[in-house]
Amino acid sequence: MAEAGRFKVVFPYHPNRGAKIKRVKGCRWNPEGRYWTVPDGEGVLLGLLRLFAGDAVDVHSSVH
Repeated sequence: MAEAGRFKVVFPYHPNRGAKIKRVKGCRWNPEGRYWTVPDGEGVLLGLLRLFAGDAVDVHSSVH
């Protein structure tokens, strides 16, 4: 489950994708769940979608 106020981001491993998500300020890797989270701030989701344009990336605001 992602933390409140954060988006859960899941994608198949590829070195380029890992490098891309690390450019997002405040990103965090969850080693147990094997997913990334990014802050739910203004413009973050849009920036994330632009960063991964053309890639299949699944973004969840919450997982319950």
